[in-house]
Amino acid sequence: AAAATSTSTPASTSPATQPEPVPQQTVEPQPTSVTTRVNTGAIDILAMVGKHSGLDAAVRAAYPDGGIADKILSIARYLVATGGDTIHNIDVWQYDHDLPYEFGMSEDVCYDLFESLGYDSTGEQRLFERLSAIGGPDQQVMAFDSTTVSTYADGLKPMARQGYNKDGDGLDTFKLLSFFSLTNQLPVMMDLQPGNIPDVASAINAIKRVKTYGLKKPELVLDNGFFSKDNVRAFVTAHVGFTMRATLNDRWIYRLIDEETASGRLAREIFANPSAACPFDSNIYVTSFTEATELGPVKTSDPKGEKVSTKLHYHYYKNKGKAALEEENFVGELHKIQKKLEGGVAREDLEPAEQKMCEKFLTVIPKRGRGKPTVLIKDEPCKAEMLNFGIFVLISNRHRDPWQALRHYRRRNDIEASYHMIKSELDGARARCWDIKRVRGKELCRLIALSYRFHLQNALHSTQEEAERRSRDEELSKLERDRMAGVAAWLKKTTLRQFLGWFDCIETVTVRNKRAKYRWSTECTARDHLALQMLEENLGSFSVEG
Repeated sequence: AAAATSTSTPASTSPATQPEPVPQQTVEPQPTSVTTRVNTGAIDILAMVGKHSGLDAAVRAAYPDGGIADKILSIARYLVATGGDTIHNIDVWQYDHDLPYEFGMSEDVCYDLFESLGYDSTGEQRLFERLSAIGGPDQQVMAFDSTTVSTYADGLKPMARQGYNKDGDGLDTFKLLSFFSLTNQLPVMMDLQPGNIPDVASAINAIKRVKTYGLKKPELVLDNGFFSKDNVRAFVTAHVGFTMRATLNDRWIYRLIDEETASGRLAREIFANPSAACPFDSNIYVTSFTEATELGPVKTSDPKGEKVSTKLHYHYYKNKGKAALEEENFVGELHKIQKKLEGGVAREDLEPAEQKMCEKFLTVIPKRGRGKPTVLIKDEPCKAEMLNFGIFVLISNRHRDPWQALRHYRRRNDIEASYHMIKSELDGARARCWDIKRVRGKELCRLIALSYRFHLQNALHSTQEEAERRSRDEELSKLERDRMAGVAAWLKKTTLRQFLGWFDCIETVTVRNKRAKYRWSTECTARDHLALQMLEENLGSFSVEG
């Protein structure tokens, strides 16, 4: 730069008058710096979940070539971190978020990935074989879900068909079947089936595929949506183990609760025994029976055909806390209706549900002259109604122990809560793909996202419970107890989506130049730091790395 600004003297100038030469200045070239600023908080948390659960390792082992694993994990983390934004927005979102696939995700990259995954049955088989190997023998106990997905696309036929449509939108549907382990909270299998196949038939067909992953005696834990004598018969004849919630008002289930047993005692009387109390929930009492059950002929169309009989375990539980709450609500509703009628509201002006209660549980004596009507509560019908408050039933062809059956069913409920999020928060309301291969690939990525989500949700719940326990620990100082109480209160009122959003504002700034590389992060509060520390401890408690 100095050489460019120096002046040259013409040749005719006298040497005596020539100015002193300006010394040349050498300026070092400045190093080129590259600075990046990305939001890392939420993504780092999901990376921690993937590491401790074994999910990331299983995906990378199943898809070892071509960056496919990194693309799958990138899409899954994006869906969880954004609360289910569509794939179309991943191109912009990744500008300020680090994802495993460092070459950049775009809409085209995503849909090309979905197509390749849809054709790669071998990779999918490897993935679920590895996931099924995590967790030991209890891995064979699984939650099953069947979700119908609506689509406008004609290209998804014949898989998409007119059938039972839970959304009631009249569109063609296909079924997404998924199995989750109740032990390690990881997916065991995913499959797509036509929308007009009954759920039980879908489950039995899918269980055959599950056995190819090395699970010899898989057991399904099912809600009462699957309960019927025909469905129980179908599982028994297909040699499928199950624990299923039954419907109490079904006659073949209800009769046992009031029948005399061999010991001469009624089931309801056992609920009052202290020995019937649950060892891990003081509100729950149980009475159980095991008996051979006649399920009718193998084919319902052939009433004279071969009949099926099997031994079933019946577990009747009474949640006394829930029973008291239901009784309080029931009596309160009766009093509310009673006041309405006595205040001059005509019976036909009541809500339909109130009219039914009035007819069944109240006696209305019409007013005389200008007086008010008299409304009396029918005690006997009310006592009969309240008799079953808080009672629920599980039947199983595997578990004689009622507490083992209850533990499995409660784990299944935790997973069921996450299943509901797959449509609302993981871009699952519509297929958004126009051929079945891409749909299959996308559903595989969403299943991995659901695994992240459920694993993190479970760890957050455990962290909240641990913080509440420590907040009451008198061996800790008051300052430590107050901090734990703050963490517990915050986690209790914070959803998973809010939790990730809160930490998504943590930025990591990286400066690279020829001299050095520097990296720093924005600070978080003491409460946030404590919550993250406890979260990692809970994730590590069921880490596959021991």
